[in-house]
Amino acid sequence: NKERFHNEKDDLLKVGLAESSYVTVDDSSARHKGKNGYVTHIGNDFFAWFSSTDKKSRANFLSLLQSKKTTYFLCEDAFEYMLTRQLPPFQIEKLKVLTELEYSDKDSWEELLESIGITSIRHVRSATEGALMGALLKDNNLEHLAIISDGAGQFNILQHGLCWVHAERLIHTMIPLNEKHREDIKIIRGKIWDLYKELKQYKLSPEKREATRLSEQFDDIFSQKTSYEILNQCLRRLGKLKEK
Repeated sequence: NKERFHNEKDDLLKVGLAESSYVTVDDSSARHKGKNGYVTHIGNDFFAWFSSTDKKSRANFLSLLQSKKTTYFLCEDAFEYMLTRQLPPFQIEKLKVLTELEYSDKDSWEELLESIGITSIRHVRSATEGALMGALLKDNNLEHLAIISDGAGQFNILQHGLCWVHAERLIHTMIPLNEKHREDIKIIRGKIWDLYKELKQYKLSPEKREATRLSEQFDDIFSQKTSYEILNQCLRRLGKLKEK
């Protein structure tokens, strides 16, 4: 007799996504009803939503974003996504014949794919993700929703960006071998969060010259050399993720 609470939770996600410009997302191993699985969090400063599933994948994440009911919808958004996921054009053409059709359960969707000869694991995955994306965008204006994550591939949809907390944590958790290493880590962490504060300030009043300065500041931080080689390697790795 808890259905009304589940309905309220699902409504919370739908409204939260509709009213937000961004959400932060993450998943973690968790036991549910005595079985190993995963818990996924979606939220921001204004709401937090959780769900337990038996696996994690991009298809699973797209299903969760649909909230109440998972459906598969074939439309231009779906086909565009499939193309970016390298589903061969001849396979997409098979699906285009079925444009505007909606499938309300996983079994009927998988039966359709098998009936038209889309059977390889990679092709099934790309087609399924595309149809889930089509259903997600059908009744929701989410094209510009920013998805902020730790970089896990299952979250790389819509406008995907990386989380500063997850990035800086790689440095925060480093174990210094001496006092100089400890000091270098402290200085780098300070510079990273100073840049983050300046980026937040920039958002309030964007200006081209300031954008250039902040970009150069990013490069200076993540290209510098310290006394700690492991820290240097981490900085270079993070520097390559600048666009995200």
